[in-house]
Amino acid sequence: MTRLADILKLVAVVATMALGSCVTNVGPELPQDEPIAFQAVVGLTSEGRAILSGTSYPTTLPFAAFAAQLNEGQTWAANKANATTLINGDQVAYNTYYPGAWTTQQAYYWPLKGSLSFFAYSPWTDAQGNKINNIAFTPTTGELKVTGWDVTATKYKDVDLMFADPKYDQTEAISASGVPTVFRHKLSQVSFRAGLAGEYKEGGTTYEIWLRKVTLKNVYTSGNYSSTENSGRWTNLGGKEDVVIYQDATGVKLSHLSATPLGSNMLIMPQGHEDSTSSATLEIVYYDTKSGKTESVDIILRHRFPDSNWIINSHYTYSIMIDRGDPDYIEFNPPTVAGDWVDGGTYTLTIQ
Repeated sequence: MTRLADILKLVAVVATMALGSCVTNVGPELPQDEPIAFQAVVGLTSEGRAILSGTSYPTTLPFAAFAAQLNEGQTWAANKANATTLINGDQVAYNTYYPGAWTTQQAYYWPLKGSLSFFAYSPWTDAQGNKINNIAFTPTTGELKVTGWDVTATKYKDVDLMFADPKYDQTEAISASGVPTVFRHKLSQVSFRAGLAGEYKEGGTTYEIWLRKVTLKNVYTSGNYSSTENSGRWTNLGGKEDVVIYQDATGVKLSHLSATPLGSNMLIMPQGHEDSTSSATLEIVYYDTKSGKTESVDIILRHRFPDSNWIINSHYTYSIMIDRGDPDYIEFNPPTVAGDWVDGGTYTLTIQ
């Protein structure tokens, strides 16, 4: 019997945050005076800076929008080098600047000629309520560039950073109901749970395992990101640290009947895992009532799971299952018969 079994359940979540609003015909009646609004999907009731799940975007969470303008006859693919900025990272909020709509505080209007291409990131503010100031926009390339994002820093902890899919060559006619804005997560998410692989029983005595600490060791916590370069990968990874997932001096008693969630889901820097002693490692500390000792084990993720990585926009769930006690023999319940024979009829064969 193994002394420790850990099970990984990988949940690749292709989670997109669908966003937007409705256009409201107000102000001058000239077509060039049609205000720009964004198309929104609502329904999530979590707090503004919580980690989002599902595909509903909360009305309480403003985002930053950019619009690059081109002249009539020009397209983004062929003429983006000529683009100029119309909207430069303004806050877009729901029901704040105009009732029932996603809009900016300053009103922007669709041009009578030419087109606009839109870019956005979410959220507008960091965990301390300040405007995120380390994301730059280049109108001639459409690049959104993040510099020095640190998932363990107070202002970025649990901030679910997302970029919207660019919308190119938009006009009032194309986006009559608002600019479609679909967000995608740019970090990875991990969650942990723990339990017993089977009842901890030896020689008729039942013992207990109390989990006291779980730590992710040797993980990168900071990096840079570009929406147009490096194939969407985080670069300049740094801040290799140990991240405590769960810690309690007494611990939580593990059960063989169900797995216990450990702490909250955590946002982590996307990264590859090396096959070495300095790679991402899971340290597990627990108390065994049979030995009366606190024990620990380190599991190098790449050693246990050959394809182990944390990929952008993916959620990984780790189940830690501790295996102790006598072997669990396969037993059968006392046999029964499902039912009596079904009467197929009585037949008399007469031979003359």
